[in-house]
Amino acid sequence: MVFYNSFLPDIATPDKQDALSARGYVYGYIGSVILVIICLVLIQVLAKDAEQAKIYTRISFLLTGAWWFGFSQYTFKYLPQFGNVKDQLPKDLVLLNYKNIFKKHEEQGGLWEVLKDNIAFYIDITRQSFRELFKVGNKLFKDRNLKFFLSGFFFYSVGMQTIFLMATLFGKSEINMAQEKLIMTLLIIQIIAIVGALIFSRLSRRIGNKNVISIAIILWIVACLSAYYLKKENPNVEYQFYGIAGIIGLVMGGLQAMSRSTYSKLLPENGMDNTTYFSFYDVLEKIAIILGTFIFATMIEKYHNMRYSALSMSLFFFVGLVLIRFVKLKVIQEKEVN
Repeated sequence: MVFYNSFLPDIATPDKQDALSARGYVYGYIGSVILVIICLVLIQVLAKDAEQAKIYTRISFLLTGAWWFGFSQYTFKYLPQFGNVKDQLPKDLVLLNYKNIFKKHEEQGGLWEVLKDNIAFYIDITRQSFRELFKVGNKLFKDRNLKFFLSGFFFYSVGMQTIFLMATLFGKSEINMAQEKLIMTLLIIQIIAIVGALIFSRLSRRIGNKNVISIAIILWIVACLSAYYLKKENPNVEYQFYGIAGIIGLVMGGLQAMSRSTYSKLLPENGMDNTTYFSFYDVLEKIAIILGTFIFATMIEKYHNMRYSALSMSLFFFVGLVLIRFVKLKVIQEKEVN
């Protein structure tokens, strides 16, 4: 995803990045829905017994791998290529030149010497990666707009990613929904996310990225509060849960797409390689997931209730909303005009 995201500023001008980012998520969710439906048909419809269902489940994993491999070929063929990574790697790098493992390597001192060189190379690459990460972080946070945007992005990502990961668990634990209905909930989220990405992309042209992101965050807060007030005793609780899932789907696709394009527009021109910038963006998101799931689990352990966990996520959205409001729209508007 780091490399995929980093292509955005290379293949689209700032005025087209919102639409292209949204289109990317739209196609991604469409592909996801199609593949899920295919796998569900195999497991739920074609499987005649539990043993067959297990076999079709394994086949679904193979289909997923084939799906990734097949559609990635289109990406590899048409996206621009910048430089040749192999030119920067050791001649006998094991993972890229595995045939050399079976050679004597007499001129290099034997197989063990070659392996040691490769191990040293990967250790050095790891050190350089962390140094580069801190370097790019310091650079980005010196920019006022990026500082507020990335801080806001981190906080609302804690809530967004955690809720998406825990949505089905919430439905099972709090309102005792059946497995089939939980799968349907995931499909609802992804289908509506397609619509959400398109709506928020078009809305950004009218009211700007900052306002669109703010609206999405507010809707996330509404979803969190609604989840807190769900009660399994209510005869309409399942319909209410589907409604919350609809809100999540709407803002999930929209907020993801607008966050990526807004970050792309705020990046300094003629600076580091875009991959470096988006690696920091991705690392922030991954840290947010770790923190979010930890807090979610801690709240469950303390209150023995997932509704309080959902409520706690609204605080992260609120902090993210406040920070995003400090981002200056002028910088984004100037880039779009130029």
